[in-house]
Amino acid sequence: RANVLKDNNPDNVLLVNIHAGGYATPRAGQPDLRTTEGNAINSVANPAGSYPAGSINRTKTPQWAENRGLWNASANTILSQSSPVNLYVKSFFDRTTRELTTEVEVYYTDSVSSNNKLTVMLTQDGILGPQSGGTQYYPENFIGDQYIHNHVLRDVITPGDAWGETITETNKGNYTYKKYVTSIPESIQNIPVIFYNLDVVAFISGSDNINI
Repeated sequence: RANVLKDNNPDNVLLVNIHAGGYATPRAGQPDLRTTEGNAINSVANPAGSYPAGSINRTKTPQWAENRGLWNASANTILSQSSPVNLYVKSFFDRTTRELTTEVEVYYTDSVSSNNKLTVMLTQDGILGPQSGGTQYYPENFIGDQYIHNHVLRDVITPGDAWGETITETNKGNYTYKKYVTSIPESIQNIPVIFYNLDVVAFISGSDNINI
């Protein structure tokens, strides 16, 4: 359902798949897709009822993560709104040093009354592993008996762990430039980090880490 939502809004929807909670605990020989930051987000997102659950810009409280049947309606509401801030993101990967350089520009087109948070995440496509119910609900997303996990959160590269770093200049016309140089390991949790399968995702949230 998330992929359909993105396909229908290719320029306006970004996906970050967080593996956390009991179902994400790997069995022997299975890849461990959990992250410290993902676990922290999951503990606050308070998934409603069961997994899979997802949040659309963290707009619902106290439960960010809602049942998949509600995603489309929530996304339509958000997509009809305007944003007070524009983001520009550019990244470059040096294969020799395995350094990822990410530049982010933040520009406010309207004033915001409090500080904001800038979060830059690293996601990876094409990770093979098990998926309960996958052959029933998404059989075309398999290679043999392995499910293709895409948009998997691998790291948060901004300071502040899961929640990003504070942006203090939030009045209309304010501009902030950030540059991050990140050393990308060969693997995370014994899963190879393939540079051409990586995406950089940046977003602005409220000072309380809610409401992207």
